[in-house]
Amino acid sequence: MVSINGFRQIQFQDFKEGVKPLESNMGVRGLGTDLAIVTSVYFLAQIVLSMCMGSLIHAIGSTVVVVAGAAILALAAALTATQVVYQDM
Repeated sequence: MVSINGFRQIQFQDFKEGVKPLESNMGVRGLGTDLAIVTSVYFLAQIVLSMCMGSLIHAIGSTVVVVAGAAILALAAALTATQVVYQDM
């Protein structure tokens, strides 16, 4: 229920079966939630990577570690992507 200026209104969402109240479907996770999670994880990964990269460059003594790290992480991402399971598709 949404209350606007003292009036109570029910939000509705279209479904294949018809129009149902949104409140009855609160447990279902949608695409927006999935995208928000992926965006948050990506942002966190950028922060962690940028904090570690300076130390790695200083320890190795060359910026080649940036390219090598990118190649290794790209390989890890490709292997992880092969394990994604799409449900209801």
